[in-house]
Amino acid sequence: MKPVEGTREGGCDPLQRRKSKRTSQDTKRQHSQGIPALRPHTMTAGNIVFAVLIFLAAAYPFILPYVYLIFSCVALPMRIYDFAFTQSGKNVFFLLDFCYWVNTACIVFLILPPAYRDPHIEASLYALADGPVSFALIAWQCAWVMSSQEHTISVLIHLLPGLAMYAHHHLPRLSSWSQIAYCAPLLKSPATALQFTACVSLEAPQAAQVTMTKHWISTTCIWLFAVPLAFYMVWQVSYWFFVQVVYRRYIKTNNLDTSFKCLARRAVRSNSVLADICLQGSTNRQICMFGFMQLMFTMMTLVFFVPTYYSWHAALLLQVFKFFLPMYYGARHFCNRLIQAAISEGIRVRRVEARQRRKMGLEHHEGFSESLFSGGGSETTDEVCQPVKGD
Repeated sequence: MKPVEGTREGGCDPLQRRKSKRTSQDTKRQHSQGIPALRPHTMTAGNIVFAVLIFLAAAYPFILPYVYLIFSCVALPMRIYDFAFTQSGKNVFFLLDFCYWVNTACIVFLILPPAYRDPHIEASLYALADGPVSFALIAWQCAWVMSSQEHTISVLIHLLPGLAMYAHHHLPRLSSWSQIAYCAPLLKSPATALQFTACVSLEAPQAAQVTMTKHWISTTCIWLFAVPLAFYMVWQVSYWFFVQVVYRRYIKTNNLDTSFKCLARRAVRSNSVLADICLQGSTNRQICMFGFMQLMFTMMTLVFFVPTYYSWHAALLLQVFKFFLPMYYGARHFCNRLIQAAISEGIRVRRVEARQRRKMGLEHHEGFSESLFSGGGSETTDEVCQPVKGD
């Protein structure tokens, strides 16, 4: 008798069907656990984005605001679709987070004509973008995982606003919208790429910014601290009103996720004294404690940001620090969590395959025994796949 080599024609291989079903289940499990699937095209795209950002920041830093606007036109609609229309809209209320408010304000400011960009508003937006939003990369430990589209977009949403406002404030900038289109053909050839900087007309920071630097006490107290703090308070009250008052029952009925729930989960996992203080008492007290801690975090980051507004060198060091810190978190995520998850998943798959092989072997032996007792000449017509009979 020949050994079992396969099944009848018709694609009715139960092991193959189980493997395909298990692959989809593994992908869903990885997504639910926050483990990015390793795909060559997403890894390549992530590396290209990183290389392009490094090149532009070194060669043409004055066009970083326009790069940020292009990124916003592509990534923010993707994020809205992902949060609102996938996973049954479970993450839709994350679109009300503080970082999206600041991104929207920076986008509106940068698309305005240069004549309408008030230096005082620029100072407040720069403080918000390079203060609490950028330092959220540290507080949330955002990992820049090149193979994950979600991780890459999350990091760039927190990183690029501050980088764009840094370039707009500290570096010479374009004086009109039409200059990039007029001088862009020079970038097509390496021989003329250096002439691009000479082609565009770059202007120094406006005189109003110099005046703000001279009156640094009033600028710091009002436009770098009071106005950004008022912006944060408006967001906090609005977020509380929508999440805890207007849509509270809807969120509870549909088991939707919010930033408050995410903070509570992180506090439980951290197992620290500060987390124990925040988690004590009723739900309303916990929300108030989380809001108070976020307020303290915002005030501390605004104070830390002030030297970077007046010092170009301090601002540059901050950009380098916040650029490479997510890379460290991404490397740690890849080396620890991802590899451990892959090893555990490999062990689980091997065990499942071993059980399936043992089960199929028993089914084959039972079918062979029944054929011996029944005469061995009949052929089953059942839809379930049967082992191929040997000679």
